Formats: sequence, structure tokens, C-alpha cells
Amino acid sequence: MSGSSSAANQSVSRRSIIVNPGDTLYSISRKYSVPVATLQKINNIGSRGILSGMKLYLDPQ
Repeated sequence: MSGSSSAANQSVSRRSIIVNPGDTLYSISRKYSVPVATLQKINNIGSRGILSGMKLYLDPQ
């Protein structure tokens, strides 16, 4: 098999969510068992925080 098929499989398994009104990084981290620092790092979230409607990745690439 080619390397491209394994790359395609990896992208399929990456979990993401859409932030709902009232969600916080803390509540998302608890719900999905992902540390807040990990969410911040893989989504490039600094002091600006998150907004409703944003797409957040739960797993690194």
C-alpha cells in the first residue's frame, strides 16, 4: 500500500467539535478528557479564548 492511504486514514480519525454557546475550554476538556493546555496548543488558542461556532480539534494531527 502507498503512504498516501495511511495519511488519509490519519486525517479521518482526527476528532473535532463545534463550540456551542456557553462552552468553555474547561467544560470541553472535561467532557472529552483532553487537557485544557492540549486544546490550546493544537488549536492555537491564546488569550483570546474560544467563541461559539468555532471548530476545535480534540486530537493532534
